[in-house]
Amino acid sequence: MKNPVFLISIVVLFLYTSNFYGTEVPEGGKKLNSKTEQANKQNQTSENTGVVIPVPSGKTVSYPAMGLLFNIAPDFSQIHNKDIYDDDQWNKNGKFGFNVEFGYFTKLSRIVSVGVGVGYSSFSSDVSVDSSVRQYPVIQDHDGHNVIFNVKTDELNEQLSVGYFDIPVYLEFGNPNIDQIGFYGRVGLKMSFPVTNNLTGEGTYTTWGYYPDCPVELWNIPELGFYTDKPIYGDEVEVDLAPVTFSLLLSGGITVPISNYLIFKIGANINYGISEISNTKAEDNAEMDIPGNYSKLLFNSSKTGVRSYGVEIGLIYNLRLY
Repeated sequence: MKNPVFLISIVVLFLYTSNFYGTEVPEGGKKLNSKTEQANKQNQTSENTGVVIPVPSGKTVSYPAMGLLFNIAPDFSQIHNKDIYDDDQWNKNGKFGFNVEFGYFTKLSRIVSVGVGVGYSSFSSDVSVDSSVRQYPVIQDHDGHNVIFNVKTDELNEQLSVGYFDIPVYLEFGNPNIDQIGFYGRVGLKMSFPVTNNLTGEGTYTTWGYYPDCPVELWNIPELGFYTDKPIYGDEVEVDLAPVTFSLLLSGGITVPISNYLIFKIGANINYGISEISNTKAEDNAEMDIPGNYSKLLFNSSKTGVRSYGVEIGLIYNLRLY
């Protein structure tokens, strides 16, 4: 006869495994595990008593599927020319600028959206130098003779500001939402059209010429373009800006929900010009780099572009939730 303890152990093990894996086969032939049985019991209990038992679920987050946005970015701006900013004898100072943008966006997915907008941006710089001498290769004077042209500037100080109407297009990555603090990062391209400009300056220049064919050096002959201590900047200086320029747009920060319709945002904003803003450069006409109707920042032969670095604050208005 087998050991009774052994038989009892087998029965207990069988009952335990039946309860854990489920041996009862309901109509349809599908086995039920203990979790399913427990859920069925809860449903039966709620049906009998009329009490609804809540089922726990994960926290939901609602994202704007489309919306409007408004940004303003006070910033440190520059009108940057490589020759000047790489030359230690020049004093260069960026100035206060700002970017304002109103736009529309739509979600491509929960974390990616695409947007377009309109706006205005301003950039300013001051450049100055105590004294500077520049010599040109052999050119021709007003009478057609070969001459090596020399220009000396004294106490030159130039202030230039420009303003643009902007059309930014961008991709944004992040989770701005109406339920909790989120984040965003934006990269885009901005197309800009000049609408305002202001150029003022002071200082004097002296020019003279050396004629290698003679040889002789001539001074103070206005008919040949040689002046002594003549003002660099006239009363009205024409600023010839390129009709359209392009900049890279980068920004990123955090978002804070205010209501189901409004989300506050704050972060960093960078604009980096990638195209020339001046329509007339020194290589177009060598005499343009000779003081007179003049801008050292714009007429310089190297590229001149706009830049800004600042803080942006804004609002997102939700039009429809994702």
